[in-house]
Amino acid sequence: MTLELEPEVEAKLDAIREDEYVVVLRLAEMLALMGRRLTEPQAKPLGEDVYELRPGAWRLTYWFPSEDRVVFLTMFRKQRDRDTRQVTYAKSTRKRCEREHFAADPHGSWFDRPREEK
Repeated sequence: MTLELEPEVEAKLDAIREDEYVVVLRLAEMLALMGRRLTEPQAKPLGEDVYELRPGAWRLTYWFPSEDRVVFLTMFRKQRDRDTRQVTYAKSTRKRCEREHFAADPHGSWFDRPREEK
């Protein structure tokens, strides 16, 4: 399965600490292997075809545009039991992603990108 990143997620991944990045990457690798079979506590459906990956204190929202692709939409640090604003933003980002550039311009693959040094 290919893991793709919206630019916002790519920038935040480059900004987090190395130990946090390792935790996020390991869970993303599990998602790449398991796809929709990855469930709680590691992943959670949020509705409207948007899901949440839950590595430690971070949350990465994503969707499956096809059976062999995952696009990470947003990334944020967990602050509340359910951050409604972040969920709403992720759902609107999915719609924008699909409408504006998904079909014509696939995102870069997570595993093909070097991580910028801090």
